[in-house]
Amino acid sequence: MPEDTGRGAALWRSRPFLLLWSAVVVSSTGTVLAVLALSLTMYGRTHSNLAAGLVTATQWVVPLLLAPTLATLSIRHPPRTLIVAAECASIPVVVALGLLVPAQPAAAAAMLVVRSFLDAVSKTAAPIAVRRGIADSSVARAVAAIEAARLYGAVLGALAGSVLLGRLSLTEILMCNAACLVVSAALYAAAALPATVAPRPAGPDRGFTALRRGVTIVARDPLLWRAFLLVAGTTVPQALHNVGRTALPVENLGLGAAGVGLLAVVTTVALGAGAFLGSVAPSGAARAPDATWGLLLIPPVLLCLASVLPDATASFAAYGLYVVLFEVGYVWFTATAVARCPEESIEEVAALRTTVLPGVLFVSLCGFGLLVDLAGMLGGGIGYLLLAIVIGMSQSRLHRRAQPQEVI
Repeated sequence: MPEDTGRGAALWRSRPFLLLWSAVVVSSTGTVLAVLALSLTMYGRTHSNLAAGLVTATQWVVPLLLAPTLATLSIRHPPRTLIVAAECASIPVVVALGLLVPAQPAAAAAMLVVRSFLDAVSKTAAPIAVRRGIADSSVARAVAAIEAARLYGAVLGALAGSVLLGRLSLTEILMCNAACLVVSAALYAAAALPATVAPRPAGPDRGFTALRRGVTIVARDPLLWRAFLLVAGTTVPQALHNVGRTALPVENLGLGAAGVGLLAVVTTVALGAGAFLGSVAPSGAARAPDATWGLLLIPPVLLCLASVLPDATASFAAYGLYVVLFEVGYVWFTATAVARCPEESIEEVAALRTTVLPGVLFVSLCGFGLLVDLAGMLGGGIGYLLLAIVIGMSQSRLHRRAQPQEVI
């Protein structure tokens, strides 16, 4: 424990890491604020929850559709170039988006797709920069802190939205997003991120080849495959949360719009708490099968509990704990996966992660959204519990396969 604490303290004394961490917070804040504003505008024009949800879904679908291009960029360009270029290119895209939304919705949709791709580039390059720029002993702690920074930005963006939405026009809010991107680009540029491309004996792979190589790398190491599976498993409840934050207060508790707003406050606090705990608490539990079972099974049990409790306070408390725990698991498992990944293969695995996780989000949102529509929140919670059991059994089997390999 003292050694782990010392590594964490050393990270926070590193100027490049502090700049990287701050850039992630600022960029995430502006992005979440813009997505909230765009979703609200879409709903106001169409009165369709599906149409509003498509704004968020764009962030998940675009990396899937453009996965080969994303992988090619990750291998052929250094992380510093990718992140700074993506943030800088996003500035005029966001400005154009703000100007086009009122009069040219089709053109604005195209800009949203471009912005989603550029955001995916930044998210892919960040773990590559950490894995190549941080000492091996500190990688897990650094990745956890960066993932937490992204969540802190989401919390700040949601809080900013609660103040600015309705007071500023959509164009003005998107200009705020552009200003955040200016700041984040400057911070990334000053962070001294790795500026060279890792050489490959056979030269850089093409996109599909790189993704296939990423699959091979993950599949041949049971512990990396286990960590990757657990990251995907803790991505599922994030998708279910997109359904539960409205279904629970409205359908289960009958609280209407006021309940949605109150639960939003609870979950915002819970997201921040989960991010903080995941980044400061040692992630060794993520590598132990028994502890992992708890991180997998307790969240769906809490979700089921929140679905059956008639008292709003107790239900919201259970739901808040559900959010805290799945965020802790997500941060820990992501840190474990990146730390386990061979440094020479981080580009392929990072591109694969940026491709697969949005797909998990999209499929989970559609599947659990339909399940909740048919069987209510309790049905969705039970379905999630059954999936968690399957994932738990799989990760235990993978851990046994890894013996007597050294567990990181």
